[in-house]
Amino acid sequence: MGLKARLAARIADLVRGLPPFLAEPAGFVIALLLMAFHGRSTALDNITRAYPDMTRRQRWRLAFASYLQMARTLVEVLHGHRYSDEDIRRRVRLDNVDGLGEALSRGHGVILLSGHYGNWEWMGRRVKAEGHPFAALYKEPKDEGFGRRLRATREDAGLVTIDHDDVRGAIGWLRSGGALGVIMDQEPHLARDGTLAPLFGRPTRTHVGPFKLARLVGAPVFTIFTRRVGPGRYEGRLEPFPL
Repeated sequence: MGLKARLAARIADLVRGLPPFLAEPAGFVIALLLMAFHGRSTALDNITRAYPDMTRRQRWRLAFASYLQMARTLVEVLHGHRYSDEDIRRRVRLDNVDGLGEALSRGHGVILLSGHYGNWEWMGRRVKAEGHPFAALYKEPKDEGFGRRLRATREDAGLVTIDHDDVRGAIGWLRSGGALGVIMDQEPHLARDGTLAPLFGRPTRTHVGPFKLARLVGAPVFTIFTRRVGPGRYEGRLEPFPL
């Protein structure tokens, strides 16, 4: 394990052990560190591409707001072991839960599409808190230590992880009547696994696998996103995605 990975692991262990009232201050400090040392130029370039009329000050403020949300989410995920399913139900208000239950009752599973927005980890826990089996397609991160922690965090919460290359596993999960979560905002490794779609005026490769799965199994597709509305609190909505 490299120096950066060891340092990240130590910080993760430290944050995991912090009392809840220090979660917000810890998130602010982590955001400062991330913006100072991790991908700042890429973030600012992307904001410039999306909002070319913004001033430099506005771009920096928006970039830090993004880092702050990411850091807060990280702290919340690391503190996930403190929260029961009932705690998650109180902290994440989710609209159209009945629609999800109705879709799952048909016996073909459901595919839930989301992105790295809000708290995507608590999103899965919120679905499980309704009594629905939930699995996430999982892409192994480059940092093996972080990957182990993420898997352990999900498994401790009663969630299932399926490797993103395990097509049979995904099909079997859907046919068993479970909900399958897919984070869509990552570029496919192979060209055949995606298609080009315009994003801010640029052709960008996006995944097609979830839609192939949906047609193969007959599973309905929903989008699901959560939006932060307060310290450790979110609201979200499930919306049918017509194929």
